[in-house]
Amino acid sequence: MAKNTAATLVEFNSLPPEAWGSGSIRPRSLMQTHEWMEAAARIYGQEGQNKVLLVGDRATPRAIALFRPSGAMRGLRLAGAMDIGESVEALFSDETALNDFAQGLVRLGVAVDLGHYPTSNGLTRHLRKVGKLRGLTLVRKLPQRAMPRLPLDEKWKAPLEQCGRSRRQQYRRKWRKAEAIGPTEIEILSPGVAEMDAIFDRILAVEAKSWKGRAGTALLHDEKQSAFFREFGRKMAKCGLLRLCFLKINGQDAAMTFATVWDNRFWAIKVGYDESFAPVSPGEALLVELIRHSAENNYTSFEFCGKEAPWTRAWAEDATEIESLRFYPLSFLGLGRLALDGWQIIRQRVTARFETSHN
Repeated sequence: MAKNTAATLVEFNSLPPEAWGSGSIRPRSLMQTHEWMEAAARIYGQEGQNKVLLVGDRATPRAIALFRPSGAMRGLRLAGAMDIGESVEALFSDETALNDFAQGLVRLGVAVDLGHYPTSNGLTRHLRKVGKLRGLTLVRKLPQRAMPRLPLDEKWKAPLEQCGRSRRQQYRRKWRKAEAIGPTEIEILSPGVAEMDAIFDRILAVEAKSWKGRAGTALLHDEKQSAFFREFGRKMAKCGLLRLCFLKINGQDAAMTFATVWDNRFWAIKVGYDESFAPVSPGEALLVELIRHSAENNYTSFEFCGKEAPWTRAWAEDATEIESLRFYPLSFLGLGRLALDGWQIIRQRVTARFETSHN
Protein backbone atom coordinates (compact mmCIF):
# COMPACT_ATOMS: atom_id res chain seq x y z
CA MET A 1 0.00 0.00 0.00
CA ALA A 2 1.36 3.43 -0.95
CA LYS A 3 2.09 5.87 1.83
CA ASN A 4 -0.21 8.85 2.28
CA THR A 5 2.04 11.76 1.26
CA ALA A 6 -0.57 14.53 1.30
CA ALA A 7 -0.19 17.13 4.06
CA THR A 8 -3.50 18.43 5.37
CA LEU A 9 -4.46 21.13 7.87
CA VAL A 10 -6.87 19.83 10.52
CA GLU A 11 -8.34 21.01 13.82
CA PHE A 12 -6.25 20.14 16.88
CA ASN A 13 -9.28 18.80 18.76
CA SER A 14 -10.15 16.47 15.88
CA LEU A 15 -7.07 14.33 16.57
CA PRO A 16 -6.80 11.69 19.29
CA PRO A 17 -4.06 12.26 21.90
CA GLU A 18 -2.38 9.08 20.67
CA ALA A 19 -1.59 10.81 17.37
CA TRP A 20 1.28 12.59 19.13
CA GLY A 21 3.21 9.42 19.73
CA SER A 22 1.73 6.49 17.87
CA GLY A 23 2.73 4.41 14.90
CA SER A 24 6.04 5.45 13.39
CA ILE A 25 6.50 8.69 15.34
CA ARG A 26 7.47 9.18 18.94
CA PRO A 27 8.25 12.38 20.88
CA ARG A 28 11.95 12.90 21.44
CA SER A 29 11.41 15.71 23.94
CA LEU A 30 8.82 16.74 26.51
CA MET A 31 7.95 19.71 24.28
CA GLN A 32 6.64 17.37 21.57
CA THR A 33 4.11 15.60 23.78
CA HIS A 34 0.33 15.93 23.53
CA GLU A 35 0.20 17.35 27.07
CA TRP A 36 2.53 20.23 26.12
CA MET A 37 0.64 20.90 22.88
CA GLU A 38 -2.78 20.75 24.48
CA ALA A 39 -1.77 23.30 27.13
CA ALA A 40 -0.30 25.57 24.42
CA ALA A 41 -3.45 25.30 22.29
CA ARG A 42 -5.71 26.13 25.22
CA ILE A 43 -3.72 29.08 26.57
CA TYR A 44 -2.12 30.65 23.48
CA GLY A 45 -4.39 29.48 20.69
CA GLN A 46 -7.88 30.46 19.68
CA GLU A 47 -10.87 28.13 19.78
CA GLY A 48 -11.27 26.60 16.34
CA GLN A 49 -8.06 28.23 15.10
CA ASN A 50 -5.49 25.74 16.47
CA LYS A 51 -4.38 23.94 13.33
CA VAL A 52 -2.31 20.79 12.94
CA LEU A 53 -0.32 20.18 9.77
CA LEU A 54 -0.64 16.44 9.33
CA VAL A 55 1.06 13.99 6.97
CA GLY A 56 -0.59 10.57 6.90
CA ASP A 57 -3.58 9.24 8.79
CA ARG A 58 -5.13 10.94 11.80
CA ALA A 59 -4.62 7.92 14.03
CA THR A 60 -1.08 7.09 12.84
CA PRO A 61 0.49 10.20 11.29
CA ARG A 62 3.90 10.22 9.61
CA ALA A 63 4.55 13.88 10.49
CA ILE A 64 2.68 16.32 12.69
CA ALA A 65 2.99 19.82 14.22
CA LEU A 66 0.62 22.28 15.90
CA PHE A 67 0.31 25.90 14.76
CA ARG A 68 -1.61 28.87 16.12
CA PRO A 69 -2.66 32.12 14.41
CA SER A 70 0.02 34.81 14.47
CA GLY A 71 -1.21 38.36 14.05
CA ALA A 72 -1.98 39.98 10.72
CA MET A 73 -1.72 38.57 7.18
CA ARG A 74 -3.05 35.14 8.29
CA GLY A 75 0.37 34.10 9.57
CA LEU A 76 0.95 30.93 11.60
CA ARG A 77 3.32 30.28 14.49
CA LEU A 78 4.58 26.96 15.80
CA ALA A 79 2.66 26.46 19.05
CA GLY A 80 4.32 25.77 22.37
CA ALA A 81 7.64 27.28 21.29
CA MET A 82 8.53 31.00 21.29
CA ASP A 83 5.56 31.92 23.48
CA ILE A 84 7.11 29.83 26.23
CA GLY A 85 10.79 30.23 25.43
CA GLU A 86 11.41 26.65 24.34
CA SER A 87 12.59 24.96 21.14
CA VAL A 88 9.85 22.80 19.66
CA GLU A 89 10.07 20.71 16.50
CA ALA A 90 7.72 18.79 14.28
CA LEU A 91 7.32 15.07 14.88
CA PHE A 92 8.19 12.95 11.85
CA SER A 93 8.92 9.32 11.07
CA ASP A 94 11.62 9.62 8.39
CA GLU A 95 13.16 11.94 5.80
CA THR A 96 10.40 11.27 3.28
CA ALA A 97 7.76 12.28 5.81
CA LEU A 98 9.74 15.43 6.68
CA ASN A 99 9.94 16.35 2.99
CA ASP A 100 6.17 15.85 2.65
CA PHE A 101 5.69 18.03 5.73
CA ALA A 102 7.86 20.80 4.20
CA GLN A 103 5.79 20.65 1.02
CA GLY A 104 2.66 21.02 3.12
CA LEU A 105 4.09 24.11 4.82
CA VAL A 106 4.82 25.72 1.46
CA ARG A 107 1.35 24.92 0.10
CA LEU A 108 -0.33 26.68 3.02
CA GLY A 109 0.34 29.94 1.22
CA VAL A 110 0.87 31.95 4.43
CA ALA A 111 3.88 33.09 6.45
CA VAL A 112 5.02 30.50 9.00
CA ASP A 113 7.19 31.24 12.06
CA LEU A 114 8.90 28.09 13.36
CA GLY A 115 10.67 29.85 16.23
CA HIS A 116 14.12 28.79 17.42
CA TYR A 117 14.27 25.52 15.55
CA PRO A 118 16.79 22.69 16.14
CA THR A 119 19.39 22.80 13.36
CA SER A 120 19.84 19.03 13.33
CA ASN A 121 16.16 18.40 12.55
CA GLY A 122 16.69 18.81 8.78
CA LEU A 123 13.50 20.78 8.10
CA THR A 124 15.44 23.82 6.88
CA ARG A 125 17.09 21.78 4.12
CA HIS A 126 13.77 20.36 2.92
CA LEU A 127 12.00 23.72 3.19
CA ARG A 128 14.65 25.45 1.08
CA LYS A 129 14.42 22.74 -1.56
CA VAL A 130 10.64 22.50 -1.97
CA GLY A 131 10.04 26.23 -1.48
CA LYS A 132 12.83 27.49 -3.72
CA LEU A 133 10.61 29.03 -6.40
CA ARG A 134 7.56 29.56 -4.20
CA GLY A 135 8.83 31.57 -1.26
CA LEU A 136 11.65 32.77 0.97
CA THR A 137 13.12 30.54 3.67
CA LEU A 138 14.82 32.87 6.15
CA VAL A 139 17.35 31.24 8.45
CA ARG A 140 19.52 32.89 11.09
CA LYS A 141 21.92 30.81 13.14
CA LEU A 142 21.65 31.70 16.81
CA PRO A 143 24.70 31.98 19.09
CA GLN A 144 22.97 30.41 22.07
CA ARG A 145 22.32 26.68 22.05
CA ALA A 146 19.14 25.23 23.57
CA MET A 147 18.05 22.31 25.74
CA PRO A 148 21.27 21.69 27.71
CA ARG A 149 21.40 18.16 29.05
CA LEU A 150 23.54 16.22 31.50
CA PRO A 151 23.74 12.45 30.83
CA LEU A 152 23.62 10.63 34.16
CA ASP A 153 25.35 7.55 35.50
CA GLU A 154 26.49 6.23 38.90
CA LYS A 155 29.07 8.96 39.49
CA TRP A 156 26.38 11.67 39.57
CA LYS A 157 25.07 10.25 42.84
CA ALA A 158 27.86 12.45 44.21
CA PRO A 159 27.54 15.60 42.06
CA LEU A 160 30.10 17.66 43.95
CA GLU A 161 32.79 15.04 43.37
CA GLN A 162 32.52 15.82 39.66
CA CYS A 163 33.48 19.46 40.33
CA GLY A 164 36.88 21.01 40.91
CA ARG A 165 38.25 21.38 44.42
CA SER A 166 37.75 25.15 44.71
CA ARG A 167 34.16 24.86 43.51
CA ARG A 168 33.43 22.10 46.05
CA GLN A 169 34.90 24.19 48.85
CA GLN A 170 32.94 27.26 47.83
CA TYR A 171 29.70 25.27 47.71
CA ARG A 172 30.28 23.76 51.16
CA ARG A 173 31.06 27.17 52.65
CA LYS A 174 27.77 28.52 51.34
CA TRP A 175 25.87 25.48 52.58
CA ARG A 176 27.29 26.05 56.09
CA LYS A 177 26.17 29.71 55.88
CA ALA A 178 22.69 28.53 54.92
CA GLU A 179 22.59 26.16 57.90
CA ALA A 180 23.68 29.03 60.15
CA ILE A 181 20.55 30.95 59.11
CA GLY A 182 18.32 28.08 60.14
CA PRO A 183 17.34 24.47 59.34
CA THR A 184 17.71 23.55 55.65
CA GLU A 185 15.36 21.16 53.88
CA ILE A 186 14.93 19.82 50.36
CA GLU A 187 11.35 19.15 49.22
CA ILE A 188 10.66 17.15 46.05
CA LEU A 189 6.90 17.03 45.82
CA SER A 190 4.75 14.99 43.44
CA PRO A 191 1.32 16.52 44.03
CA GLY A 192 -1.96 15.29 42.71
CA VAL A 193 -4.23 17.60 40.74
CA ALA A 194 -6.08 18.75 43.89
CA GLU A 195 -2.86 19.84 45.64
CA MET A 196 -1.08 21.22 42.58
CA ASP A 197 -2.46 24.78 42.49
CA ALA A 198 -1.49 25.72 46.04
CA ILE A 199 2.06 24.41 45.58
CA PHE A 200 2.35 26.08 42.17
CA ASP A 201 1.53 29.39 43.89
CA ARG A 202 4.66 28.85 45.99
CA ILE A 203 6.65 28.39 42.75
CA LEU A 204 5.34 31.73 41.46
CA ALA A 205 6.10 33.50 44.71
CA VAL A 206 9.74 32.36 44.84
CA GLU A 207 10.46 33.31 41.22
CA ALA A 208 8.92 36.77 41.72
CA LYS A 209 11.50 37.44 44.47
CA SER A 210 14.41 36.98 42.04
CA TRP A 211 15.83 39.34 39.39
CA LYS A 212 13.00 38.18 37.13
CA GLY A 213 10.56 39.90 39.48
CA ARG A 214 12.49 43.19 39.28
CA ALA A 215 12.72 42.90 35.49
CA GLY A 216 9.01 42.15 35.18
CA THR A 217 9.67 38.80 33.44
CA ALA A 218 8.61 36.48 36.27
CA LEU A 219 5.67 34.15 35.66
CA LEU A 220 3.67 36.13 38.21
CA HIS A 221 3.83 39.10 35.81
CA ASP A 222 3.08 37.09 32.66
CA GLU A 223 -0.54 36.02 32.80
CA LYS A 224 -0.44 33.68 29.81
CA GLN A 225 2.84 31.96 30.67
CA SER A 226 1.77 31.36 34.26
CA ALA A 227 -1.56 30.02 32.98
CA PHE A 228 0.30 27.72 30.58
CA PHE A 229 2.51 26.22 33.28
CA ARG A 230 -0.42 25.84 35.64
CA GLU A 231 -2.37 24.02 32.93
CA PHE A 232 0.62 21.86 31.96
CA GLY A 233 1.36 21.18 35.63
CA ARG A 234 -2.15 19.87 36.17
CA LYS A 235 -1.76 17.49 33.23
CA MET A 236 1.55 16.19 34.55
CA ALA A 237 0.12 15.89 38.06
CA LYS A 238 -2.72 13.78 36.69
CA CYS A 239 -0.10 11.42 35.22
CA GLY A 240 1.94 11.41 38.44
CA LEU A 241 4.89 12.97 36.60
CA LEU A 242 4.97 16.48 38.10
CA ARG A 243 7.81 17.42 40.46
CA LEU A 244 7.64 20.72 42.36
CA CYS A 245 10.92 21.16 44.20
CA PHE A 246 12.06 23.58 46.91
CA LEU A 247 15.03 24.39 49.08
CA LYS A 248 13.73 25.71 52.38
CA ILE A 249 15.95 27.69 54.75
CA ASN A 250 14.66 28.43 58.22
CA GLY A 251 11.15 27.55 57.08
CA GLN A 252 11.17 29.86 54.03
CA ASP A 253 11.20 28.85 50.36
CA ALA A 254 14.64 29.99 49.21
CA ALA A 255 14.74 28.30 45.77
CA MET A 256 12.39 26.36 43.51
CA THR A 257 12.34 24.16 40.41
CA PHE A 258 9.23 23.38 38.35
CA ALA A 259 10.02 19.97 36.87
CA THR A 260 8.59 16.79 35.44
CA VAL A 261 9.80 13.24 34.94
CA TRP A 262 9.20 12.01 31.41
CA ASP A 263 10.86 9.27 29.33
CA ASN A 264 12.96 8.41 32.40
CA ARG A 265 14.53 11.89 32.27
CA PHE A 266 14.30 14.74 34.79
CA TRP A 267 13.15 17.99 33.12
CA ALA A 268 13.96 21.16 35.08
CA ILE A 269 11.67 23.53 33.18
CA LYS A 270 11.58 26.60 35.43
CA VAL A 271 14.02 27.59 38.17
CA GLY A 272 14.18 30.55 40.53
CA TYR A 273 15.33 31.74 43.93
CA ASP A 274 14.61 34.38 46.56
CA GLU A 275 17.26 37.10 46.19
CA SER A 276 17.32 37.71 49.95
CA PHE A 277 19.14 34.35 50.18
CA ALA A 278 21.53 35.11 47.28
CA PRO A 279 24.72 35.05 49.43
CA VAL A 280 24.24 31.31 49.98
CA SER A 281 23.38 30.50 46.32
CA PRO A 282 20.17 28.56 47.07
CA GLY A 283 19.49 27.84 43.39
CA GLU A 284 22.79 26.00 43.01
CA ALA A 285 22.25 24.13 46.27
CA LEU A 286 18.86 22.88 45.07
CA LEU A 287 20.30 21.96 41.67
CA VAL A 288 23.02 19.80 43.24
CA GLU A 289 20.43 17.87 45.24
CA LEU A 290 18.15 17.42 42.22
CA ILE A 291 21.03 16.02 40.14
CA ARG A 292 21.81 13.65 43.02
CA HIS A 293 18.12 12.67 43.27
CA SER A 294 17.95 12.04 39.51
CA ALA A 295 21.02 9.80 39.52
CA GLU A 296 19.77 7.87 42.55
CA ASN A 297 16.48 7.24 40.72
CA ASN A 298 18.38 5.96 37.67
CA TYR A 299 17.08 8.67 35.32
CA THR A 300 19.10 8.69 32.12
CA SER A 301 19.64 12.46 31.98
CA PHE A 302 19.02 15.81 33.64
CA GLU A 303 17.39 18.19 31.14
CA PHE A 304 17.91 21.90 31.84
CA CYS A 305 15.46 23.15 29.14
CA GLY A 306 15.40 26.67 27.72
CA LYS A 307 18.59 28.29 26.45
CA GLU A 308 22.17 27.61 27.42
CA ALA A 309 23.59 29.95 30.09
CA PRO A 310 26.82 30.18 32.12
CA TRP A 311 25.23 28.36 35.05
CA THR A 312 24.05 25.46 32.84
CA ARG A 313 27.45 25.19 31.12
CA ALA A 314 28.98 24.60 34.55
CA TRP A 315 27.15 21.25 34.52
CA ALA A 316 26.10 20.36 30.97
CA GLU A 317 28.33 20.38 27.89
CA ASP A 318 25.70 18.82 25.62
CA ALA A 319 23.13 21.16 24.03
CA THR A 320 21.21 21.62 20.77
CA GLU A 321 22.21 24.03 18.00
CA ILE A 322 19.27 26.23 17.01
CA GLU A 323 18.36 28.72 14.29
CA SER A 324 15.59 31.23 13.73
CA LEU A 325 13.46 29.72 10.95
CA ARG A 326 10.66 31.39 8.98
CA PHE A 327 9.02 30.86 5.60
CA TYR A 328 7.31 33.57 3.54
CA PRO A 329 5.41 32.59 0.35
CA LEU A 330 5.73 34.76 -2.77
CA SER A 331 2.21 36.12 -2.43
CA PHE A 332 0.53 39.31 -1.27
CA LEU A 333 -0.04 37.80 2.19
CA GLY A 334 3.47 36.37 2.45
CA LEU A 335 5.34 39.46 1.30
CA GLY A 336 3.08 41.70 3.36
CA ARG A 337 3.93 39.68 6.46
CA LEU A 338 7.64 39.82 5.56
CA ALA A 339 7.48 43.63 5.41
CA LEU A 340 5.58 43.78 8.71
CA ASP A 341 8.03 41.46 10.49
CA GLY A 342 10.97 43.42 9.08
CA TRP A 343 9.54 46.70 10.36
CA GLN A 344 8.95 45.22 13.82
CA ILE A 345 12.56 43.97 14.01
CA ILE A 346 13.92 47.39 13.00
CA ARG A 347 11.68 49.13 15.54
CA GLN A 348 12.80 46.78 18.32
CA ARG A 349 16.47 47.38 17.52
CA VAL A 350 16.04 51.17 17.40
CA THR A 351 14.15 51.11 20.70
CA ALA A 352 16.85 48.95 22.33
CA ARG A 353 19.62 51.30 21.16
CA PHE A 354 17.70 54.35 22.36
CA GLU A 355 17.16 52.82 25.81
CA THR A 356 20.84 51.81 26.00
CA SER A 357 22.05 55.31 25.09
CA HIS A 358 19.82 56.92 27.73
CA ASN A 359 20.73 54.62 30.60
